[in-house]
Amino acid sequence: MTYALFYTRDMLTMLASFNAPGKIADFFVRIGIMEPALAASVAQLLCPVGMQFLSTPIHLMGLNMYNSPGLELSERFKAIGGQYRDSCTGRMGRILPAFGFGGIGNNMLRDGFHAKVMAV
Repeated sequence: MTYALFYTRDMLTMLASFNAPGKIADFFVRIGIMEPALAASVAQLLCPVGMQFLSTPIHLMGLNMYNSPGLELSERFKAIGGQYRDSCTGRMGRILPAFGFGGIGNNMLRDGFHAKVMAV
């Protein structure tokens, strides 16, 4: 069960880091609140960080089930609730440079290389 929880957490992280930013950026542009370049950067920063609100409890449940196999569900929820704020904040701080700023940099490099290839 812990593997399933960690798999789900990782899939949510990949969804928020690679798939969702483009859709969210398109939405920002469609409703007219941002230009495309700004929308892409904002979405790339917000999506992976925002997903931590959902993926952190899944992460904590996996850790709790692995480290404390005999606990009742109510005890698990109490333990997770006590760790959520600090864990979520830490995970947000960890993912922002990697998938937020890193995603923006990756997009800039990819677009630059594509432009060079198309110019040849």
